[in-house]
Amino acid sequence: MSTLRATAINVLTGALLAGCLVLVFVYDRPKAGPGDGNTAGGGAGGGQSLVVRFVREDSTTQKQKKRLRLAVVAPVGPTWDDMGKLLREMGEGYQFNEIEEKQLTKDPGLLDRSRFDVVFLTCQNGGKEYTKQVFDFVNEGGVLYASDHRFTVLSQAFPDFVERSLIGVGSAQVVSAEVMEPELREALGKTIELRFDQSGWIAAAFAGKGVTTLAQGYYHKFQSNEEAWAPLLVKFQVGKGTVLFTSFHNEKINSQTAQKLLQHLVFRLMTAETDAHVNASIQEGGFSTKRSNLLGMVHKNPPVTKTYRNEKVRPLRFALGFRNEGARLTFTIRSPDGKSFLWEGNSTVVLEVPQAGVGEWSYTVTAESLPYDNFPFTVRVGVRN
Repeated sequence: MSTLRATAINVLTGALLAGCLVLVFVYDRPKAGPGDGNTAGGGAGGGQSLVVRFVREDSTTQKQKKRLRLAVVAPVGPTWDDMGKLLREMGEGYQFNEIEEKQLTKDPGLLDRSRFDVVFLTCQNGGKEYTKQVFDFVNEGGVLYASDHRFTVLSQAFPDFVERSLIGVGSAQVVSAEVMEPELREALGKTIELRFDQSGWIAAAFAGKGVTTLAQGYYHKFQSNEEAWAPLLVKFQVGKGTVLFTSFHNEKINSQTAQKLLQHLVFRLMTAETDAHVNASIQEGGFSTKRSNLLGMVHKNPPVTKTYRNEKVRPLRFALGFRNEGARLTFTIRSPDGKSFLWEGNSTVVLEVPQAGVGEWSYTVTAESLPYDNFPFTVRVGVRN
């Protein structure tokens, strides 16, 4: 009897220990949430989970932001660059204040960082009266779009970025522009035809440290008909802000591809601050960006999937950047062997796969809810150098 009692006690003890181990596993297993350097596994679609480390996540701490404050400086006289029309077509999320040129001339204080986040300085002669305000607006963190004849204002506000050897005036023509930036090339192709229906447009004569040429090409100069090369679309950073200048602008005769280009530029302006923060987070710890995508999403759109081919085993970082304006997105990362990780949140996240295998990695963004159509977001992939 004593032997049976001892056996029963041993069996009961073993069962209790097994139960405790199950409880420890259930309550200690990693979850898809802020990790502060710990790993987390989140399965998608019932597949095996992927080990992921959270580098940064804003969704649980960042209060919901107000929408960006947009302003369009409406030109006096003929409207060559009707950015207001394009913004209205993009929907409710792109509402803007209109500033008349004469108002800005009388009161340069209207162009102030405390009033606006993004300003569209559309094609028009003049503007020297508020050159200092243009500089201050950008330097203090504003985002500025300027086109064509506004080169004069920008050249005075930001003289250090001007390349005088590239200054030129073009005749009416169609220019086959080479798309230089990989992100823009993926969206539009290697070349894009830009139709200039009037003579007198101005090349984007900016170059040097800090200037990124997004599109360039050969064109014929006005009057002399001499062929010349020049940038046609550039961006550069000034202080905390961003400037985007284009020789091309929104006209009635725009092709569908040209409209797509302009919409892409608006997305870029709307995500400029967010993307700068994302890029800084990607580059921490000796990483560099290898792939980036700038996208917009509408209600009921299918998920957006992109791929990145990893050439050797190394850490990879995946970042999804968007403003916390009420959107809720899911971000799914899949490895070449089919393992996956799913994150869901309402603002920017940066995730790291510590030991990413060789092969084709995919990342998918799905809209669970959106505050408005054409909601912009950016995705970046980084590798450790």
